[in-house]
Amino acid sequence: MKLGKRLLPILLTLSMAASMLPAAALAAEADTSEKHITILGTSDMHGNIWGFSYEDNAETANNGMARLYTYIQQVRAENPNTILIDAGDDI
Repeated sequence: MKLGKRLLPILLTLSMAASMLPAAALAAEADTSEKHITILGTSDMHGNIWGFSYEDNAETANNGMARLYTYIQQVRAENPNTILIDAGDDI
């Protein structure tokens, strides 16, 4: 039983180290040019699709999923390496 408790961490460490070898080999062969990543984050849209305030019965100028999607398309056109992360609470 004691051998198993000592052997398991060693085996896990060796397997993690071995799993990094292919990535290290690919990184050495990869193109050395830089890549830029843009990360966009959204949260708490609350179903505001069109940018309309139902409390005031008027269109808003600064929110809404339709406006947000237009902005996301512009950023993705500038940089195809764009990641969109949404924290939820859309509906």
